[in-house]
Amino acid sequence: MKIKLAHNSKPGNHLTLLASLIESSEESILCSGWIKPEGIRALRPSIEKALGKNAKISIISNKAHTIGSSAKIIGRLTNVIHLMANKTHGTIHSKIYYFQTGASYNAIIGSANITKGGLSSSDELSIHLSGLVGDEIQKEIREYLDEMQSNLRTQL
Repeated sequence: MKIKLAHNSKPGNHLTLLASLIESSEESILCSGWIKPEGIRALRPSIEKALGKNAKISIISNKAHTIGSSAKIIGRLTNVIHLMANKTHGTIHSKIYYFQTGASYNAIIGSANITKGGLSSSDELSIHLSGLVGDEIQKEIREYLDEMQSNLRTQL
């Protein structure tokens, strides 16, 4: 497993990193408590490219913090699963982005929400993990995300 830092104080900010990983992955799970229209619009071209290659994409957010037209923008992305937590199921504060292609994975875990500031201009710091599917940390990350998605599906 490799560990690097990702931050917005250099070229190659969160937006550039996430967009690249979305486009190159067979599966993407984007978990962000807050989503604002400018953030999802910035990622939309990469999501559409990935969908054009039959990638599987899920987005997890808080219903109360999926601001403005964000849910409508996501809803127009055919074949994207969007799960939103309501207050009954608690508030999602996690910012975790998971990508898998074949036997490899990448995960970005840190402070960056899917907002214009979170992706490019705010002082955000994340850990970028990469490794092989089946390593200990990948199993823990995947278990966390699968459990979160399962819990949110029960409220649909």
